[in-house]
Amino acid sequence: MLQSDDWRFHKAAIKEMRRRGEDVTVYLPRIVALLAADSKVERSAGQMTIKDCFPELAAEIQGYSPTADVEACRTKAAPLLSRFPLRS
Repeated sequence: MLQSDDWRFHKAAIKEMRRRGEDVTVYLPRIVALLAADSKVERSAGQMTIKDCFPELAAEIQGYSPTADVEACRTKAAPLLSRFPLRS
């Protein structure tokens, strides 16, 4: 599910994989990339997934608002985007 571009399942899949003891950090680039998506809904999904599944990273985007202008979102998410680049 996490290999798919369908972000709607990412949070549940990460929670399940973490419950099974699997390393979910390999999926961080995909989740972090959502913070810079053109869609406000996708940005919201990325923020919620980080908040619920990676709380240690949530503090790094404190003040991030997925409803803000996309450029403001990208600026706020830039530190995480550079730490977890999405590779093709």
